[in-house]
Amino acid sequence: MNYIDIILIVLLCLSFIIGWKLRGIYIIIIPLAFILGALAGTMGYEGLAKTFSFIKNDMNRKLIAYSFLFVLGAGVVVTAGIILARLADVFALTAVDKFIGGTVCMTLLVLLLNSFYMASDKISVIKVGASKTDIKADFKASAIFPYIEGYAAFLTRLPVINYLNGIKKIIG
Repeated sequence: MNYIDIILIVLLCLSFIIGWKLRGIYIIIIPLAFILGALAGTMGYEGLAKTFSFIKNDMNRKLIAYSFLFVLGAGVVVTAGIILARLADVFALTAVDKFIGGTVCMTLLVLLLNSFYMASDKISVIKVGASKTDIKADFKASAIFPYIEGYAAFLTRLPVINYLNGIKKIIG
């Protein structure tokens, strides 16, 4: 066990605690609300801007139409999330919701750590005081990081990534 293992244990525990406090429904709903709000605003602002003919400046009209649709789309998703959270409370599923939140936060951290590891070639040697630290070698010597690396490899092979690539092609 080296210093990387201690840092990984602390980071994983903190991410789980943060996810536990935030709850899984909110962790999933907030980014989804942002994405769907932006999608609603992008797809419909020109049509809605035409109905705002009482606004003389064309740029302001489009900005107000986009903002209105963004808030409306995001608001619908956030409202659905709040209703789902209340239903989880009513049916005594709060612990499951919080566990899902902790797991999602840990998964995001695992993906971030794996990205850092893959980019560590660029910062492989860091001078700490009078000695140099080889981060890549320390990750390789870690007892915990191989499990994180395997989990990240599993996540990147999931079909959800293909769906996200499809959405990316549709949007832009």
